[in-house]
Amino acid sequence: MKTSLLMMAAVLSTCMSVTAQTDKQTSPALITTQQAKILQADAEIIFSVKNLQPKVNNPNKVQAGLYKRMATSSNAFTVAQAYTRNCLTYNKNINAVMFTHRKSVEWAFTTPAGANSGTIQSTWTTNNGTSFDSTIVFVDGTNLGRYPGAAIYSPTGNTTASGAKTVVAGRTTGGTGWTGNYFTFGPLTTSTITTTNQFYLANYATNSTGGNSLGGHFANPANCMQEANGTIWNAASLYAGDINGTTGATQLLSGIEVIKASTSDNGVSFVWKSDSIKPAFMVRADGSNIVWGDPVLAFSPDGQTGYAVINGIEAGATGSRRAYQPIVYKTSNGGNTWSQVNAAYDWAAGQNPCLMATIPPVQTNPNLAKPWFSSDYGWDATVDNTNRLHLICVVNGCGSDHNDSLASRYAYDYKTRFPYIWDLVTTGNGTWSEYLVDSLITSELTTKQAENPWTSPAGSADPKLEYDNRIQVSRTSDGTRIFVGWSDSDTNLTGNIYNISPDIYFKAINAGNLNMAAKINITNGIGDCHFMMMSDIAMEPAPGQYQVPFTYTTNGNWNSETAVTHYYVNDAVVADAAISTPYTCHFIGISESKGAIESVAQNFPNPFDNNTTVKVSLKSAEDIQLSVYNTMGQMVAYKAVKGSAGVNNMTVDASNLISGIYFYTIRVNGNVITKKMTVQK
Repeated sequence: MKTSLLMMAAVLSTCMSVTAQTDKQTSPALITTQQAKILQADAEIIFSVKNLQPKVNNPNKVQAGLYKRMATSSNAFTVAQAYTRNCLTYNKNINAVMFTHRKSVEWAFTTPAGANSGTIQSTWTTNNGTSFDSTIVFVDGTNLGRYPGAAIYSPTGNTTASGAKTVVAGRTTGGTGWTGNYFTFGPLTTSTITTTNQFYLANYATNSTGGNSLGGHFANPANCMQEANGTIWNAASLYAGDINGTTGATQLLSGIEVIKASTSDNGVSFVWKSDSIKPAFMVRADGSNIVWGDPVLAFSPDGQTGYAVINGIEAGATGSRRAYQPIVYKTSNGGNTWSQVNAAYDWAAGQNPCLMATIPPVQTNPNLAKPWFSSDYGWDATVDNTNRLHLICVVNGCGSDHNDSLASRYAYDYKTRFPYIWDLVTTGNGTWSEYLVDSLITSELTTKQAENPWTSPAGSADPKLEYDNRIQVSRTSDGTRIFVGWSDSDTNLTGNIYNISPDIYFKAINAGNLNMAAKINITNGIGDCHFMMMSDIAMEPAPGQYQVPFTYTTNGNWNSETAVTHYYVNDAVVADAAISTPYTCHFIGISESKGAIESVAQNFPNPFDNNTTVKVSLKSAEDIQLSVYNTMGQMVAYKAVKGSAGVNNMTVDASNLISGIYFYTIRVNGNVITKKMTVQK
């Protein structure tokens, strides 16, 4: 389908603008925002549905207040980047929640040499936060640890924390720029600080000692770190150029480095190996690939099926595929081999009408809608018990089809148009299914946003510390239940559209029937839950009951250079009985509120050959738009009239249409109803 069955209009309205992101950089942090022109139009594009399920305040949090202090760090640069999403994890075998971060400011020690604020610590609890313990896992006096990811390794049959290991990876800095990456592991319960099990890998270096096989042209190895059937996996961004480069042409982001740590002696030692996945991307004039950083990786509960996903434009892409979209590689043999799946998939070809209903066309072509998959608000992935990938993200519309502007996407005004969170599901069989989870009601904060409360370090080029809504995903250890989490602010309290006073929200999904629970505001008005982290694995405190561990980080003065406190959220609980609402697409054939529409009758006659009539009953006088689409999603007829209260007859002229099935959409003041009709000649 070239455009959506519910494409809202042929041109853009004055209520929409385009965020014209420059298409010269490959890292979100390096991309600058430009003001784009607002197009005038005859017809509105309005996305009126938001907060699709009723908000439920956490019944376990009767009165707002801070959660239990878990640990501290010397500043925010341990959780400030969303790609460390798996620094919080849970292991069912030992009932332990573990949070890995730069060491607590209270932990003072002189040995081993080099201990500093870049030392990495794992803090854990086996009693849901009643008490915490911790261990140091990385110390280097020159290459300072930042942004760790971690997983718990527990040998088969082990049920105690004393028999488990914390396995950690992350980036290092020498104070300016990134110097390389660190890899380490250690006993979870040890009181002895040791550097025996750690090693540092400089940028562009390799490690082939002790059975290891690691290349060095990658960064951010903390990405999506996870345990799957005894193997630890993580993903990193693969570069062919300067990892510290400031442009796409100097960085040359080229794909995904899939990293695994395996043990053959129950955790006495680990061997680290990596594989490079290099998709064929569309290339810019400067030689850089059109690809976004921050790949995601997810494995099935049995560790055999895995997916590695990066956001970019495939070489040779045409039409609606010329936008940033997921490029997926799959393994079915525990990571031994990886193959691309769903290549050249066209989201606008008719299989995803619900998603495409929310995608406006590009500015210059009303018949071309290009879905733009975004990590601006966070994105994440998991794999359920039937080996299906669930990719969780916001999907926007690409605003341009010009080669130099393929990174442009439409801006949300957070009044009539909101970012929708999607659960995008595939087995890699050449198709995707889409399920609308919910919507965000506030915007991420950029490095120059005046409303942004978090200040950057002194001397930084940008005055503010960028952070997003932290969309993340969790699942039960068996993969039968999925949980989507994010942070958002109450605009009634803040008075603006930015996520400046975040609470934590989550929603539960039954992976079998895709029933959903109502969205729950876990923290219920604390409004200071910055840098949220969500465990990749959920707890099961009782049969049919699920609890998702979360943390948030703040310091009260929002200065990124001063010490921060990490809080443990211990009451994000939902039961199976609440995961009961059948999934319904809110954009096709129904509207959450009909507004001024009393009813839309089935066209008559139907089937028809030349003319048919659609009766639209209105409660009050309103403008009516009627659009007709063929099964390819192409708009073949359009009419707009001034409607009056009562019955309005809208005539469709099919004299120029061939026999077949068509869809007609009635839009009144942002409310949409779609029905099917048949032309028969």
